[in-house]
Amino acid sequence: MQVVAEASNGLDAVRRIEELLPDIALTDLSMPGMNGVEIARQAKKVSPSTRVVILSAYGDKEYVREALQAGVCGYLLKKIEMPSLVASLRLVMAGEMVWDSECAQSALAAPASGASDRSGGIELPHPREMEVLRMAARGRVNKEIALKLGISQRTVQTHLLNTYRKLGVDNRASAVLCAVKQGWIGLDELT
Repeated sequence: MQVVAEASNGLDAVRRIEELLPDIALTDLSMPGMNGVEIARQAKKVSPSTRVVILSAYGDKEYVREALQAGVCGYLLKKIEMPSLVASLRLVMAGEMVWDSECAQSALAAPASGASDRSGGIELPHPREMEVLRMAARGRVNKEIALKLGISQRTVQTHLLNTYRKLGVDNRASAVLCAVKQGWIGLDELT
């Protein structure tokens, strides 16, 4: 691992991401000028391949949900030990998402709803698409999913893209969040 740049504020962080196209951008949630969630949104525009991980002192579910919706690959609390942080960044490089367990449970808790229509007007993914999404929610990368289901990685990607389209999202984290909110995936299925 190599640190290629540091930034003292959000605007500078986005400029450096655009200039250097890093593999990972590790950002604080509270940055002057632009918060970590907005940095993630802007990074997606200027360097779509850069994976954003937020490091924060705040584990509030609203912050974590915003980060998920922005497409970050991880949300970790600052209390994390350095070896765990390094291991988490390596997981992100391998295509997995990393979440502080306290934050994930709080943010992904399905909202109480008396509505009988659990889809909320969203087109339901096909059973195979849901199977792929469930495995993705457990942090499995496309290669692992393909091997487990006996399908190609391209087919896994197609299932995920179809699911994103149906849910009106553009990334894995947002699809998982949506599925949890709809009650299609339970918190017990995320481990």
